[in-house]
Parts: sequence; C-alpha cells; structure tokens
Amino acid sequence: MKSSFTLTVIGAALISGLAGCSSQKEVPLLEGMDAKEAQTRIVQLGFQVGRIDNEFSGQKDCGKVLRQQPAASTRADKGTTIHLVVEESVTMPDLSGMDADSAARTIGGLSLRLQKVEKKAIGGQTPGAVVGQVPAAGERIAPRSAVNLVVDDYVVVPDFTGEAYDSIRKTLTQSGLTLGKKYYKVSTEKTGTILDQIPDAGAKVARDTAVQFELSQAAPATASRNGAATEDGRNHNPFETTPTTVPDKKPKKDIGDAVGNAVGNAISNAIGELIDGKGKPKNKPPGPSPEPGDSDYSGTTNNVAPKTPAKKGLEGFIGRLLK
Repeated sequence: MKSSFTLTVIGAALISGLAGCSSQKEVPLLEGMDAKEAQTRIVQLGFQVGRIDNEFSGQKDCGKVLRQQPAASTRADKGTTIHLVVEESVTMPDLSGMDADSAARTIGGLSLRLQKVEKKAIGGQTPGAVVGQVPAAGERIAPRSAVNLVVDDYVVVPDFTGEAYDSIRKTLTQSGLTLGKKYYKVSTEKTGTILDQIPDAGAKVARDTAVQFELSQAAPATASRNGAATEDGRNHNPFETTPTTVPDKKPKKDIGDAVGNAVGNAISNAIGELIDGKGKPKNKPPGPSPEPGDSDYSGTTNNVAPKTPAKKGLEGFIGRLLK
C-alpha cells in the first residue's frame, strides 16, 4: 500500500516538473510600440529580435511597430525569432518665414528633396521668405518625398526724388528694378533732377518692375498742345493728375458750299432777269428821268426790282442742287 502511494506521489512530481520546465511562452503584443522598446521586450521574454523592415503607411508616427511575426498571443519556444515592420515616415516641418537656403538645408536633413522653388511678389514682412509649401506643415510623408516652396520675391522701391537721373541708373538696376520711361516738366531744379517717380518710394513690387521718372528741364523739349513732350514722342504724362484738353477746332467752311452758292446766285440772277424782262415792250419810249427818291417800282425805296415768288423759289432750288 505504501509503495503504491509513493509511486503516485513521484509520478505527480515528475509531471509537474515537466510542465514547469516547458520552453514555450506567449508572444507579447508589440504593435504600436516604439521599435526600440519592442526589441527590449522581445529579449526580456527570451525571444530573439529578427528582421526589422521599414514601411510607410502614414497612419502612425515614425518608428512605431506596424506588424509583427509571430502574431501576439501565440505560443512560441524560447529563442524564437520575432520579425517587426516599423513605420518609416517624415512629419513635414513648418518652413514659413525661413529664407530659401535655410529651408533647403532643413529639407535635406529630413531625407526629403527640394523639387521646385517658385518666386512670387506677395509683399509680406520679409523679402525672400518662404510663404508657401507643399506638402503642408504637419503632414506625414514618405522619406525622399519631393517638396515645393513658394518664396516671397519682391523689391522695396527706393526714394529717387531729388537725385540726378544719370546717377541712379546703376543703383536702380542693383535694386532689382529696371528703367522705365521718363517725362519732362519745366522746373527751377537743375535739368535732369528727378521730381517724381512711379511706383512711389516704399512700394513693394515684383522684381524687374520698370520705374518711370518725371525730370526737371529748363524749357519744354518740344511744343505740344497736350503738355510737355515725352522721351518717346507721346503726349500723355502719367504724372499729370488733371489731363489737358485740346480745344475743338472751328469747323472750316465748306468750299463746295461757297462755290455752289456763287454759281447758284449767278444763274438765278440771269434767269431772274429773263423773268423780269418777259412781257415788257421791247421798244419802250424813253420817259422822264425819275426824281431823286422816286422809283420805277411801287412800294420800294430804291431802284432794285423786287424778287417775285417764282424767282425766289428758283434761286433756292438751284442753290440746293449745287451744294
């Protein structure tokens, strides 16, 4: 009886010892953990760190475990190799306000590549500063992704008034501007002195903008009905706030009207004489000369025969035909 009990106890102990010495363990959940933290956990549990692959998903922060093999909660022998897939991404920094060179260095340091820099005259606080970027700040992107920048490229126009035109040519081009048209105005200032400019001093304009100047001169360069003559021969001066008007010319008398009237009058007079002479006796006996103030025609105060209605109508008709 004792021997049977002893054997039973020994068998149970052996089974318990075998179970306690089992080499399999449960694989931990590593997904979502930082890759370095996950590797430490693998070693602590008696497993081995296997292959670590990088992958871009855009769903997790860079360096986080996306997947693992074997999967979590499965049992594996001690020393089993666990493989990991780790997120590899770059969070796009905010480059606004940086100059183009600083932004390019930052992009290169993040394993990104600068693809394009577009220059636009925005007129912000600092010329040459980054005012736009693609991808946007805070966006997760894959390593070696292309980045495009927009740089605020403008020029602040200097004040040239009071300067000699010939002396500012070099300064103007060095400022990123170009010479525009020049206009002249009679002034007591020395000839060639800049009286005004367009655009005004302090204006923020695109690079290579042409600046126009109004210059002093002792006398008008050429006579012009519309004001001072310009260099290119045009008469419009943009510095004049009130445009000069040209008085309308008096209409010239139509030569055809004058000729028509003269010919018409001559013909109508000739025909009128025929009409006035018609019906009179050809051989009228001479009579006494009229006294001063008398007339051969009643109702008149001179010796000119009045026009009959027929003669008036004929004169008007002929005049209209010859105009």
